[in-house]
Amino acid sequence: MPTFAEQIAKHVAKYQRRLAHVTQGTVIMVGKAIVERSPVGRWELWSDMWQKMRPASTYKPGEFVGSWSYSHGSAGNDFPSTIDASGSTSMARFMEVKAAPTAARHFIYNNAPYARAMETGTHPYISKWKLTPPNERGAGAGAHMVQLALNDSKMFVRTAVMQARNMA
Repeated sequence: MPTFAEQIAKHVAKYQRRLAHVTQGTVIMVGKAIVERSPVGRWELWSDMWQKMRPASTYKPGEFVGSWSYSHGSAGNDFPSTIDASGSTSMARFMEVKAAPTAARHFIYNNAPYARAMETGTHPYISKWKLTPPNERGAGAGAHMVQLALNDSKMFVRTAVMQARNMA
């Protein structure tokens, strides 16, 4: 028969696994929601001015959606500038949460120089700049992919908690 200390250790380990699952699941679900709402980029919807500045032959859609990153402790300064219209590279980066300490502060970030403009739909230096009308990946009139994912974060936490309760 296990000792009292062994029984307590077993319960502590079980609840640590559950807490880790809730943390990891929430980070991954929030990251997935951000990636799914991030604009891929459709050159044909750009204004004439921007099309002249960056011709279609040099443009590859998917830099923004492919450049989301994850870190713990503090937000990173890197900008991987990955061309990946599917967002799978960003999703792979979010899986790093599985190796991170559970009690750390977790960050999902995109250091693209135009990330704030993509989130808010306005440019900080060009007063009449606006995102084009919405496309199939949520861009336009202020994509707000981060805000929308945060609005859903309570649901993500509840989902992760329900999954954790079913863990052995």
